[in-house]
Amino acid sequence: MTDGVSEIRAAYDKTVAAATARIKYATEMTWRMPRLPEPKQRSAVRQAMINIAKSAGKTVGKGAWRLATRKHDFRHQEADGFIDCAGRRWMLDYGSYARLHIDDQEWSGRSGRPLTTLPADPPRTTSPLWLIDLVRGVDAADDHGSTDIDGQQWHRFDVTADLSRAAATQSAAMPSPARDRYEQLLALPFQLWIGDGYLRRIRFAADNSVTEITLSDFGAQLDDLDWSRLPTFRSPDEAAAVRELHEADDGEQPDQQSEPAERET
Repeated sequence: MTDGVSEIRAAYDKTVAAATARIKYATEMTWRMPRLPEPKQRSAVRQAMINIAKSAGKTVGKGAWRLATRKHDFRHQEADGFIDCAGRRWMLDYGSYARLHIDDQEWSGRSGRPLTTLPADPPRTTSPLWLIDLVRGVDAADDHGSTDIDGQQWHRFDVTADLSRAAATQSAAMPSPARDRYEQLLALPFQLWIGDGYLRRIRFAADNSVTEITLSDFGAQLDDLDWSRLPTFRSPDEAAAVRELHEADDGEQPDQQSEPAERET
């Protein structure tokens, strides 16, 4: 075992011992549209007309896309939330859309919705707990030294992890990412950063995306969080709107009860 692997495993142990943390979660889509075949030779006049039509179409298309998406870039998604390693649960709010995971089930939908109104899905790869669990399978580490991140010194490693070893250390099922060969699951590459002895950032690249989790505020108190509904960290008005919607569907009048406490990020 190299010193780098020992340092990483010690950081994993310290992070899990803290039990809870604040997290930021980001996904960057890396897919590209396939290239079209080269067009056949055209006359200069016809080609000029095609170019004009393409230019006009792109202008109209971009305007319609900006209007439909309100300038949101769906290729880059960011969320705020909390993780509870001891309780095997986490919650993320993207702003009007949220996800919540407890044990081996995950719920997603409009921020603030009660879990009882949503179907449960099985856990996914690259989720916050999955990324931390993967660290248990690290068996090789390439030390890249310390780097300054937001005024803090974090130690960066390029690592590989054996998914079978990571999965063997827990009772819950661990989803497998898509790979061409089984052997690739025994040496999954990713990057991680350690700061103050904790796991601070984990970055994992899949076929069409790069997912990154950043941890802070270790040992955070989560007693005031409502785990019976999707969180509203980035969209505080969603909880009231969703509650009133469901009460209207049930034929009830909105009551004057206060919203479940949500911790600000």
